[in-house]
Amino acid sequence: YMLAGLALVATRTSGQTLLEAELGAGIVMYAPGDVSTLASRLRLWAESPSALLQAKQSAWDAAKTRWHWSHPLEKGAVLKEVERVIGKP
Repeated sequence: YMLAGLALVATRTSGQTLLEAELGAGIVMYAPGDVSTLASRLRLWAESPSALLQAKQSAWDAAKTRWHWSHPLEKGAVLKEVERVIGKP
């Protein structure tokens, strides 16, 4: 989503909290079940095209620098994990 220049919405879980620090304005984080926070944050984007544009730009900037398949931490990570679980072919 970030490489497509889309702003993100995510529940505040251990697996997604890491993204918040790196995306800044590019992500709306809310606690599971906290519908009022989710609604208010989405309302901001709906009512302010400039805020949505800033969120999209923040997501895109993060994707260019870290969150993409060619980044050293990601490159081959899926294949390595599959290999770890089932072994080499």
